[in-house]
Amino acid sequence: MTSNFSFLREPLPTAFAGASKAERYARADPETSLFWARKALEQLLRWQYANDPRLVPHLPAEREQTLNNLMRPGAFRSLMSEGLYNQLHLLKKHGNEAAHGTDATLSETEAVAGVKVLFGYAHLYDRLYWRSATPPDQLDEALLA
Repeated sequence: MTSNFSFLREPLPTAFAGASKAERYARADPETSLFWARKALEQLLRWQYANDPRLVPHLPAEREQTLNNLMRPGAFRSLMSEGLYNQLHLLKKHGNEAAHGTDATLSETEAVAGVKVLFGYAHLYDRLYWRSATPPDQLDEALLA
């Protein structure tokens, strides 16, 4: 199956697996999509903290390595626009709602938006770290199931 996230397959297969599942379920099962999008985001951040010398000194203690704590340091925030940073927080919030079974009903619109945010972050990620991959310039919504 073709995926908007194919460029993640080689450098970070675990993030690719989660991102492609988020894409696959965006329309059919929004909660499942947002769960996988959040998981892929966390996998990207863990790799980033392990490999980016700007972030390594800010890695929280092992017991404190929650997604929220990984997103908090200013060094992480400085790598992106304020808009993308805020969108990542919304993705985290919706992913948490999906994972923890809150009473919130997550919509297809929220799932598609979450996949778009994940794509935007993964695209930035590719530019920051690999540059060898060839991500598409825009998310192809026709690939969202």
